[in-house]
Amino acid sequence: MKAQEFLNNRADHHIRFLFKFSLAMLEDLKNTHEINFNKLKIEEIVAVLASNIDNKIKHVQSHNSFS
Repeated sequence: MKAQEFLNNRADHHIRFLFKFSLAMLEDLKNTHEINFNKLKIEEIVAVLASNIDNKIKHVQSHNSFS
């Protein structure tokens, strides 16, 4: 009986360890995803702003060429 109880305790310990480790990995993956998603959002905003600036420059240049 003591051997079976010992094995059950050890198995429970390792199962808890693996579960906690899995949760930690999921949290790390979530954090990495959020960081990368925010980078993509920033890159998208910069691209839109650059496009708007280019359009404004072309608009001003086209008005200057008619003058």
